[in-house]
Amino acid sequence: MNTLLTVAIICPKCNSKASYFYSKANTYRQQIVPQGKAICSHCAYINPSFHFSNNCYYYKIQVKNRFLYARNREGLQSIMTYFEQDKRRISNPDLDFPKLFYQNRLVIIQQIKKLLDAEQI
Repeated sequence: MNTLLTVAIICPKCNSKASYFYSKANTYRQQIVPQGKAICSHCAYINPSFHFSNNCYYYKIQVKNRFLYARNREGLQSIMTYFEQDKRRISNPDLDFPKLFYQNRLVIIQQIKKLLDAEQI
């Protein structure tokens, strides 16, 4: 049974928010499969064999030379809440954010709020 998952992406045609659909990989994580379908409701762009990369993410925050990505608006809000509450995942370093993000958590929160506010206009 394939589960169809969605990521908000930048439309390659009009630069608006579009959607990337892919099937879940057979792993314990929801890894993004690089081949899927892209659809933009703004310009009617459709690509049934779209190749996904990190440059495609609609929700991305740059912190110095690193990027923080979210698959969707809810994920972005979760990241904002995480940094607002100044949480840390020290039990498993592989699941934790880089130290750079903790050092710049207020910048991250500010950038996320700016992204979310821009969407409501």
